[in-house]
Amino acid sequence: LPTATMAVFLARLRAPTARAARSFGAAAASTTAPVSTLKFQVSSEHQALAKGKGPLALYEQLVGQGQLREDAEQRRVLEYLNAVFYGAPKRTARGLYLYGSVGCGKTMSMDLFFDSIKDIAGLRVVRKHFHDFLHDVQVDLHRLKNTEGPAPGHPVERVGQRIASSTDVLCFDEFAVTTIQDCVLLMPLFSVLFQQGVTVVATSNRAPEDLYSDGLNRHLYLPPFLNTLHQNCKVINVKSSTDYRAMQHENSADAGVYCWPPDASFIDRWFHETTGGRGGQRDRVDISYGRSLDVPQLSSCRRIARFSFGDLCKQHLSADDYSKLCRHFHTILLEDVPKLSVDEHNEARRFTTLIDNCYEHHVRLICSMAGSPEEILSGLSGLRDMSLSEVGGGIAGCGDGDTSPSSSGVLQAIERIKSSMAERKAATEQGCAPALGAPSENTMDSHYAIDVLGAEVKRAREN
Repeated sequence: LPTATMAVFLARLRAPTARAARSFGAAAASTTAPVSTLKFQVSSEHQALAKGKGPLALYEQLVGQGQLREDAEQRRVLEYLNAVFYGAPKRTARGLYLYGSVGCGKTMSMDLFFDSIKDIAGLRVVRKHFHDFLHDVQVDLHRLKNTEGPAPGHPVERVGQRIASSTDVLCFDEFAVTTIQDCVLLMPLFSVLFQQGVTVVATSNRAPEDLYSDGLNRHLYLPPFLNTLHQNCKVINVKSSTDYRAMQHENSADAGVYCWPPDASFIDRWFHETTGGRGGQRDRVDISYGRSLDVPQLSSCRRIARFSFGDLCKQHLSADDYSKLCRHFHTILLEDVPKLSVDEHNEARRFTTLIDNCYEHHVRLICSMAGSPEEILSGLSGLRDMSLSEVGGGIAGCGDGDTSPSSSGVLQAIERIKSSMAERKAATEQGCAPALGAPSENTMDSHYAIDVLGAEVKRAREN
């Protein structure tokens, strides 16, 4: 759990919970979940200006009206995006890969670009969260296999051709590589997209060279993709020193609809408020891949749901399941969130993935917790800054460790980490800390690593 992950988690917990305090009369009457995933939206009047003059002119107008604050770094980024805006219709634009710290304005800048270019005649523009995009690719691959059978060409390249045939500009938010499956897809997929002239604009919390760090077989699959990315996209580090997300939270009178210690009456009161006093009952809702999930209390409009932490984070749910829930509900009430320990690393990953999806889909979140937001993940702080070389020489790659909460370390053996942490602590207390990368008696050998991977594959197939 990198140090930056905590900052992202806190920002994203506060963002959807802040929304919960606003306009609940409308929420109770609403029967549809939010559709747009834009983080920054502008009026139709502003969109008309942007369509004609580009994202930089839109930014300058918003600054002039006091809706945005002048930021030299954001202006620099928008100058590049302006060039893409004018080059895309001529098919001469080079893409952009924007990366930087949390709250520096990456996504806002891309959304201004998207608002400017989306309605230009003759251009087909798509904006997606990168995880959703990869999920759609996997679904398309599954459909090809089951409905069309063998055909000329690599399946991933065929999917890339289909995407390119209906898309001119692709905007990705939260570009992150978290599994070996995703890593293997990148090169054949993006090679086709770039060859077909698709312009890619992406945001990420990490530089391209830091994607999928310590990942399984990273050295085989990622370098070719990085070469292709640099050839087709300009990489820009957004260095704004201001965390606008934190500033927005601090200046919001209603930011943060959560309480601690746990209080059932707090959730009762908010459920009554959000549903307009109409109550609710136990029911089931569909999640991904034909499965369903029990909902302890579902509103009569079926758009407001109440769960316990165990309901959502102690079951075998994935990012796809949380995405499905967040597309269905506009408000989620979550109670009894505990202070999580190292032993509950799976629950912590599911919880941060839930927060990530609530943030992405604009879902209002109301929480009852065992401690403050800062305390919820503090029990896992010992895992920060732990590299594979310290816990076993990098034999079994762990996944991304990305600053995006949706990243995962499927192959990271938690007992192995705990043992290494204990050894380091004991050595430090004795004044003889072990050398970085020194082997541990608990280090898995390659045969055991293969057994772990085989067990994971078997479990995935069975479930």
